[in-house]
Amino acid sequence: KTIALGNIIEALNFILTDDSKCMILLETMAGKGSECGSNIDEIEYMVKNVSAKNRIGVCLDTCHLNDSGVSMSNFDEYLGEFEKRIGLDKIKCIHINDSKNEIASHKDRHENIGFGTIGFETLNYIVHHDKLKDVPKILETPYTGESKDDSTRIYPPYKFEIEMFKNSKFNENLYLGHSLFRPADYVYTENEITKDMVVYYSNTGGLFGDNIYTFNLETFITPENYSDETIKLFSAECSKLLTKINFIGYLNKYDLYHKLTNI
Repeated sequence: KTIALGNIIEALNFILTDDSKCMILLETMAGKGSECGSNIDEIEYMVKNVSAKNRIGVCLDTCHLNDSGVSMSNFDEYLGEFEKRIGLDKIKCIHINDSKNEIASHKDRHENIGFGTIGFETLNYIVHHDKLKDVPKILETPYTGESKDDSTRIYPPYKFEIEMFKNSKFNENLYLGHSLFRPADYVYTENEITKDMVVYYSNTGGLFGDNIYTFNLETFITPENYSDETIKLFSAECSKLLTKINFIGYLNKYDLYHKLTNI
């Protein structure tokens, strides 16, 4: 591992001789296999041996720290050691993730906020930590599905996880995903289905890309439950937001339903 750390330092010193202002961040790792950077000794060693001190920083990852063996419930202890040995000014970014694994598992499996072994209260404390208030924080949590065990997991959770942190309040209904935290047995009205779905997918920034087929309407619109007018309005809104669907005119609610659910 000493050789590997030396190779990293050599590569960084070679790269950071250019005129770019780009800064490279060393991320704290979980310790899978022969990973470097899974403890503070290795992070400190790399940071101190990079020549361009103003262009090297550190990105903390809460899941990785937990899985590497750092007790996140004692985060202040870790932060104090980091401040003493490396300096808090080197923390330039934090990846906020819960973990599927127990401490020191060395597996690196991210979980949604509050549903893992780190827990919402601990992560919320880190997010709002006074010493880290100006450090950018990024979510890398999994997509959600109809339940925690849903293997499809096609719904981006970030808007709702950010709301939890803003409100400092855990929402146990995150896995309702597209249902916007409504109870599982909630019955939508025709007006709500159009409004809620369009608002949700527009707020997530259209994160479907080439996987537009994941836009599954089975839970919301079926030919038997919603009127022609509702689905016609919904199709018009979808055409604006999700241009890749490329509607060729409105036929009827049965054809539209078939088209949307079979892309």
